Amino acid sequence: MYQIAVRMAEYSAGLILFFLLWWGGSVLAGPGVLPGPGRVLDLIASPGLIADFLVELSRTLSRALLGFAAAWIISIPLGLLIGGSGFSRRVAFFPVFLLQGAPPLLWITPLVLWLGTKGAAAPAVAFLVTTPLLLSHIVEARRQIRDYEYQLFRIYNNRPRTLWTELYIPRLLPALKTNAHLGMMTAVKSAMVAEWFAAQDGFGRRINSFYQFFEVDRFFAWALLFLLSMAVLSLCIRLILRYSFPERTSTAAPMQQTGTFQPVQSDEAAAMAVQTGTQLGIQVRQLRVSFGRHKIFSGMNFSVSPERPLVIHGPSGCGKTTLLKTIGGLYTPDEGTVQRPHELAMLFQDDLLLEHRDALGNTLLPVLPSPSAENINRAAHMLDLWGLEGFYHHFPSQLSGGMRKRLSMARAWYLRPRALLMDEPFNNLDKSARDDIWDRFFLLHSRRPVPTIIITHYPEELAGRAVDSCSWSELLRP
Repeated sequence: MYQIAVRMAEYSAGLILFFLLWWGGSVLAGPGVLPGPGRVLDLIASPGLIADFLVELSRTLSRALLGFAAAWIISIPLGLLIGGSGFSRRVAFFPVFLLQGAPPLLWITPLVLWLGTKGAAAPAVAFLVTTPLLLSHIVEARRQIRDYEYQLFRIYNNRPRTLWTELYIPRLLPALKTNAHLGMMTAVKSAMVAEWFAAQDGFGRRINSFYQFFEVDRFFAWALLFLLSMAVLSLCIRLILRYSFPERTSTAAPMQQTGTFQPVQSDEAAAMAVQTGTQLGIQVRQLRVSFGRHKIFSGMNFSVSPERPLVIHGPSGCGKTTLLKTIGGLYTPDEGTVQRPHELAMLFQDDLLLEHRDALGNTLLPVLPSPSAENINRAAHMLDLWGLEGFYHHFPSQLSGGMRKRLSMARAWYLRPRALLMDEPFNNLDKSARDDIWDRFFLLHSRRPVPTIIITHYPEELAGRAVDSCSWSELLRP
């Protein structure tokens, strides 16, 4: 309550400052040029003025809404199309740039000649001014979705519905909310300017008549009402967007009839809850990968058994990540073959957690967007197994670096993988944090062996464990 009272006092101080500046400007310029607040407020209180204002404002808002809706319908699919291709962005750059820089006045003359002065030009101007603004926001938001984010979904859940609900919509939602707010406000202003020059009614036309006949008091009375109306409209749009379209999604955990969480299994029971069965190894034969004319590696041959993970270490940039992504099916080799189990999980160098999902939601990525109660309960078991009990509903931004890594591991094991690829999974953690996660990993791996390849810059930390270790140069030897 105290913080609310402080904020209200700050807003009130700003309003008082506005009226003081207005009063000071009236004193300096004279009431014939800038009427004082008292005169304007008295005129607003006169009978019929507010009702007349609301009628004209409703016409302007309806025209602005029509133009904004048309711009919204066109800009979203077009922005997604343009933003997804470098070629499309380059082709569309100058048309969008020129449209965005064009003032409303540029469109009014040809539109008046075409559509007349009965009000049709106003929504057309609102559409032409708003469309490039909305389009540029969508294009930029779409462009910010990186290739490695698509790779995450190719590994864990590549269903089109999941891509939309868990990648496209969450990443585009901030831009869409900005478009809804800023776009509507821009459409209203554009429609008002169009009415000033090219309409027989509407708010813009009425204040134009006040200007022409030098009705200064009425001009500023209507202007003040317009500013207050726009402030209310802006606040309403913000509140609707904030509470109707939250940018975070909490996952509801299954409840017993008593209203408590279902009991979590012990570590051993949770470890055995993953699917068991005969495990195949990973076989790499004569693998060659290049990007264009640049050869990354060739003649790669090795195998990995389920019982002993293969640890690969080497200098940065030598091709270790490319090797893992090729084995994972994210890159296509030029030559050679990779034989591995189909059910595969991968831990990337970055956590690649879904920032809009809590810990449970991130663990449930393989079954999103509609997990069952059983799915949620098993995800909770996995989080407990990796030391994240009590953090089910924490979002990635609320977790420490080590907890984020453990969450990535919980997601990988939830997939019930029959093979596991780990690309420097615990970088940026201190040694004690890495040791703790390795202990948990090898405990689980000993209970359910799966063929595993580990890329690391700290091979000495895995000395003494049941692993096979080799350098990158040793891996390339014939």
